[in-house]
Amino acid sequence: MFLQITDKNRRDAQRGVREAKPHMKPLPQRKSPRLQGYDYSSTGAYFVTICTHQRLHLFGEIVDGMMRLNEAGHVAYTCWQSIPDHYPDIDLDAFVVMPNHTHGILFLQGENDQFKTLLGRVMNAYKGAVTAQVHTHQLFDGIVWQSRYHDHVIRNETSLNQIRAYVHNNPARWSEDTFFSEGWRRRSDPHRWMQNTADVPLHVPTNDGQKS
Repeated sequence: MFLQITDKNRRDAQRGVREAKPHMKPLPQRKSPRLQGYDYSSTGAYFVTICTHQRLHLFGEIVDGMMRLNEAGHVAYTCWQSIPDHYPDIDLDAFVVMPNHTHGILFLQGENDQFKTLLGRVMNAYKGAVTAQVHTHQLFDGIVWQSRYHDHVIRNETSLNQIRAYVHNNPARWSEDTFFSEGWRRRSDPHRWMQNTADVPLHVPTNDGQKS
């Protein structure tokens, strides 16, 4: 049965909205995971975490401490490895595909004056490429990624080596991972485990493999 909207219904509804307005609380503003005021096109190293929509295990499973990729997981892996083919001023470092997220380290050269490569542009292109291939090959027909991603600016060699070890050991420590259990709901930032390290300056490798 359809609800018939009369002029009286409409007036009553409008009156109810007006009466309710003084008591309505403003919706909470979502905090941006980006670093305020930071130029994400500048030369530097970045640690990025991208999670699947609703933390679904789309990319495979952990078996005996090793990540076993399914077809969608292989898509996520190969698309990441192809990033420098599309963005020559990007160098890749440690990377891992987990059941419901990926961790990766990127070096951004920021040397192209004609076209500035932004970290966000690279991440959106990567997520779009994975989604397109997953859908094309009919591996999954839903939303693949969360709308946002987490990033951390790596400022020194100590932090870089710490994050490399974390990425490498991630599959073996899956049961302790932020995304393994419901504990992630209480920890919105997956990079909280990192300590503030500020000793050895970070050297960003150039495209020829030499450190700058």
